[in-house]
Amino acid sequence: ANAPAAKKPINKTLIIIGAAAAAAVILIVVLLFVFLGGKGGQNYLYVKDGEINISNNGAKAWELTDNLLYGNTTSLVKISNDGNRIFYPDKNAIYYKNPNDQKGEATKVASDIYSYDIDAGGNNVLYRTDGNDLYKYSVSADDKSKVGSDVDRYSFSADLSKIAFITNDRSLYVKYGEDDKVKVDSEVSSWYVSEDYNTFVYIKE
Repeated sequence: ANAPAAKKPINKTLIIIGAAAAAAVILIVVLLFVFLGGKGGQNYLYVKDGEINISNNGAKAWELTDNLLYGNTTSLVKISNDGNRIFYPDKNAIYYKNPNDQKGEATKVASDIYSYDIDAGGNNVLYRTDGNDLYKYSVSADDKSKVGSDVDRYSFSADLSKIAFITNDRSLYVKYGEDDKVKVDSEVSSWYVSEDYNTFVYIKE
């Protein structure tokens, strides 16, 4: 997706309030998937005792990994819209593989991953490491680019072309496509970004 013009101004609204309320995040892990398989069939995926198993078109299931749960790694399985790419944590790393090809090799995205997300096509991965560094990984290029360091929280568009994040020192940034990140403001305690990622509403300490 094309990034917005670099010179387009960012709309900012400052709300002055004494303190910001902390938000609780609830993580839901889905344990069963039915998704499109090869030749118009269906694949069935289930998680049991930390193992990911796949059945192609109702055939005997095979094990994708037996190391789903590990440390701080977010235990989520993500599948591209076309069903041809499955992403999953194995120990402290994230891998992807074609679920229609049992004998095919899995490709490692990165290690020491705390959380991650993919775009709809499974072509890009946005992930945060245990060290709070934020990266974007391109599947086609098998390459990563650093988005930010010391990241506390982040938000992103569906295609991962627009990313907003706040650091642990309360600095708020936005990044469009391959452009350099832009600092919105500092001493930010809470924030909201519009769907087009051009307008920010935030509380300043």
